[in-house]
Amino acid sequence: MFGSSSKTDTLETICFSDVPTSKKQKLIDRYLAAQGDINALSGGQTVLHQLSQDRDTEIDLVRYLLEKGASIETPEGESALFAAITSYYPELAALLLQHGARLDFHDNQGRGWLHCFFDLPESPVYTHAQRSTMLGVLLENGLDINQPVLFHPEAEKRHPVDILLEKQDRFLLMRLFQADSPVRLTGASILETVFRHTGAWMTLDVFQPIVAQAEREGMRKEGFTLSFHHDPKHQEQKTSVTWLEMALHCGLPAPLCAFLLDTFPDMRCDVPAHSILLDALERSFPPALVRRIAERAADLNCRYPLRFAQNESDDDDAEDERDAERENDVNQGTVLAQYLMLRAKAAVTDSRVHRVFSSTLQHLLDLGASPNIGYTMWEEEDDTPTTWPALYTLCEAMIATGQYHADLIDLLIAHGADFSQQQVLQESGALPLGMALLLYSPSSPHESVLLDIFRHLHSCGMNLHSTAPDGMNMAYAAAAGCRPQVLDWLIQQGVSLNAETASHLAPPLHRVIYNVVVTPERRKATLEALLQQGVGKDIAWGEHGMTPLMLAAKQGAQHCLEVLLQYGANPNARGAGGMTPALCAITSRRAIDFPPRPESVSARMLAILHAYGADLCQSNDDGVTPLSLSVQEERKEIFEALLRLTPFTEEQLRSVLDGKRPVHAYFAERLQTLLALPAPHAEMGLSCFAVQRQPTA
Repeated sequence: MFGSSSKTDTLETICFSDVPTSKKQKLIDRYLAAQGDINALSGGQTVLHQLSQDRDTEIDLVRYLLEKGASIETPEGESALFAAITSYYPELAALLLQHGARLDFHDNQGRGWLHCFFDLPESPVYTHAQRSTMLGVLLENGLDINQPVLFHPEAEKRHPVDILLEKQDRFLLMRLFQADSPVRLTGASILETVFRHTGAWMTLDVFQPIVAQAEREGMRKEGFTLSFHHDPKHQEQKTSVTWLEMALHCGLPAPLCAFLLDTFPDMRCDVPAHSILLDALERSFPPALVRRIAERAADLNCRYPLRFAQNESDDDDAEDERDAERENDVNQGTVLAQYLMLRAKAAVTDSRVHRVFSSTLQHLLDLGASPNIGYTMWEEEDDTPTTWPALYTLCEAMIATGQYHADLIDLLIAHGADFSQQQVLQESGALPLGMALLLYSPSSPHESVLLDIFRHLHSCGMNLHSTAPDGMNMAYAAAAGCRPQVLDWLIQQGVSLNAETASHLAPPLHRVIYNVVVTPERRKATLEALLQQGVGKDIAWGEHGMTPLMLAAKQGAQHCLEVLLQYGANPNARGAGGMTPALCAITSRRAIDFPPRPESVSARMLAILHAYGADLCQSNDDGVTPLSLSVQEERKEIFEALLRLTPFTEEQLRSVLDGKRPVHAYFAERLQTLLALPAPHAEMGLSCFAVQRQPTA
């Protein structure tokens, strides 16, 4: 019957029955009168704790239990307050606090009150408004928000605001930092945490009241310390920085930095040891904001340590330390020079980046950044550093990406870029801009862009007839870089291929063949361009007196060898010691045109030489013939090719077999077999090595 109760009813049965609250109170009195325990456990929890987990629990019932002595916290590590917070029951939480609930309590898992807002599997999904309401209840009922709390059991106690910053809960932060904020920043690390660890989630409506609170407390606006210049031998240089400098260095979003600029118009924004402006540029801040920051810089042409990756060394750690110490004061560049290096490639390939980049560059130049001061870096194996000018960096980005932007070049030139100061300064001296572009961007396939740049720079005053300290001129550099289109254009502009060069420079044809980093097609096209201009095709050069044809054979440059022969190069030329192109082909152990098959390339080149009249029986000054050399070098494919290409006499074959050097069994057996043949083996023909001679162009 409704309202009936057994004398054995437990407190749990009473409190969760369907009878009215007034009836429950009478039953509780009867239970307690019968020596019942108000804090009896059921399933490891008190009844008060169970009721606090239910949003439908009657407040009056809980109040009655509290008045009868129910404990909010238990020795087993349970808290009714934590249950009320977790289930989002603000009225019940307030009641529990009014009856002495402890906010410094930690549950049986070592968690404090703040953990109830986050990450509990039994917790409903809190809305931002609900979290704010619950926090307000706690504050109104005695929560000291400045008391450290344990959030992660394995960690130390931390300021609640630090935890909210970690959780990126901007709504709770807004609730805390109001005009009458109870948070005290002085003596805590909160403000530094805001600057050091804030990301894009931190909006102005959160940041602004935090800064306002710091102002109200009179905190020093130069109260942060940053460390710069990590080098292996010297201690870090610690520098006192302002809020604005800290914000820029730590990467706060642009609106927050703009707010600081607006709020503190006299705040310093220039650290001598570190470019705060470059911090802003790296994060692609709006150009107008960059200008405002740049206006506060004392010297826009100050040099700072480089921000971009440098060449990695393979040396041991000790040498790395020595290099780092040496480079610490050398690998530097101005803000403008580094900005070009960091952003130019993106700017010429992405129209959106281009707009920001161009406007920002304009602001920097307008404010006095010099386009004639580049960046300096130690290069591998050099005894002195190399300085790279601004125009080189910009043009190299266009060549590398294949995107031509005359407007950016014009911007630098309009602001005083001087070609006499746009040279690459290196160990051997000053290399003119044009030559550097030809020599130091060899892998780019975008020669049409390089040609556009040359035409434009020439129209702006670049001297095409300038020379390098070693005597190299612009046409030679174009040949060395295998840039046939630019070479043809330079010749049309009157740049001579016959300009005197230093004796140690290889002749143009040799230099082209030596260039192994470009494609075979580019080497071939450059050779053709030079040969069409009448460059000497049989010039012997170097210690071994090699002609271009010999060098091509030695390098395994089949395409170059074919072009030289087509233009009349002597296939029987003799170098030092009587070396011939055929002998060079046999001694070659590389094939720059077809790297996987060097011996096959050598055999093919012998066939090509033979087709153009090479004497494959011609010996050097020591009497070594191509056939004997192929046996000495144990090169089977070449040996077989020679046998197919040339009708050797019995005497020639016997001279190889009976030579002073021992002969490998394979070659000995082949030679013995050939000597036993009744008819000349050469009747077999050229087989797969047959080459049709092409007419000279």
